Amino acid sequence: MRGKVARTERVLCISWEPNLAITRRMLLGRAGYEVISALGEAEARLLCMDDADLMVLGHSVPQDKKQILIELFRRHSPAPVLSLLRAGQRKLPQATVAVEAVQPEDFIQAVRNILPLSA
Repeated sequence: MRGKVARTERVLCISWEPNLAITRRMLLGRAGYEVISALGEAEARLLCMDDADLMVLGHSVPQDKKQILIELFRRHSPAPVLSLLRAGQRKLPQATVAVEAVQPEDFIQAVRNILPLSA
């Protein structure tokens, strides 16, 4: 009888700022997620076509670009979308969840709330 193979949850993480992209990739990797990282609009548009269990849009991504990227992602995936917000920003209706994640722990907890890791 074959055992069940654990699957790592894949997170597509999009940012406009290199240092934030590196930090989020590190945090998600340490938390046990497989990370697909996109920096800037060109990479984000390409990687929106990849399979992912969650799409994270960093607070550095402009709101109008977030809308476009969510639409591209939704063409092939029903997976949830987490939008990180700057203070005072509102959640886009297309995003599944939006949070102001000031501390790294807040960010990881928001991801875990949406996409718990399989045991």
